[in-house]
Amino acid sequence: MDGVIRMLNNYFKYLIDDMRLAMVAFKNTAIWFPKYVGLFLCMFLFTLISYGQDVKKDKVTSVDEQRAVMVLNLTEEVKWSKISQITTFKIGVMGPDTIKNSLSKISKNRRIFEKLIQVDRINKLEDIKTIMLFM
Repeated sequence: MDGVIRMLNNYFKYLIDDMRLAMVAFKNTAIWFPKYVGLFLCMFLFTLISYGQDVKKDKVTSVDEQRAVMVLNLTEEVKWSKISQITTFKIGVMGPDTIKNSLSKISKNRRIFEKLIQVDRINKLEDIKTIMLFM
């Protein structure tokens, strides 16, 4: 533990010495203040910009909602062959009700290629014939 404290003490000592040298070097110039303020603002804005990815204004809280957003984002990236022939984009869910509920909730505000999204529960294998995406 003493080694860590000694290392931190030396680090801060050298940091303060470097700051003193920088202040002495830029003491007589009038450009050091705006330069460092600009640098600080750039670092601050960069951290704000790189905070996280936008999920298309959907407030995601649970894992199932995150999966639902991921599935909807994925469907927008796939090139569907017969997308112009359908009126609604049908998603079939055979998994838990929480995933179906999350998909239904998030898909109310979204469209895939300007098509309405319909989430259906799949109970039999025959129900898959009209489904575009099966989960």
